[in-house]
Amino acid sequence: SIADLLRARRARADLVFLSPAFPTASHAGAPGLGPLRWATIARHPFASSPAIAALGGVDGSTIMRLPARLVAAWMAAGGPETEPLGAFASRLMLQALEARQP
Repeated sequence: SIADLLRARRARADLVFLSPAFPTASHAGAPGLGPLRWATIARHPFASSPAIAALGGVDGSTIMRLPARLVAAWMAAGGPETEPLGAFASRLMLQALEARQP
């Protein structure tokens, strides 16, 4: 929320997570912010500092739905049962970053 961004700014946080960006299994049935609401909050003047990170339902394809210039970082907190979380998240982040290269 905007109030949370203001609190983070006053606390001199370097990074805040704006979540859930999209529906996520960890909060079954809860709606995500979606790309438009996520971007609206991230564009708020209080969001210029600290940096904004996306969390919640974020993966290699959903991250592409958020404005690249507003996403300072993102975290994928889940993945296929057969792949360790760190490897899965790292692979998705690399794929998304490579896809954004001109």
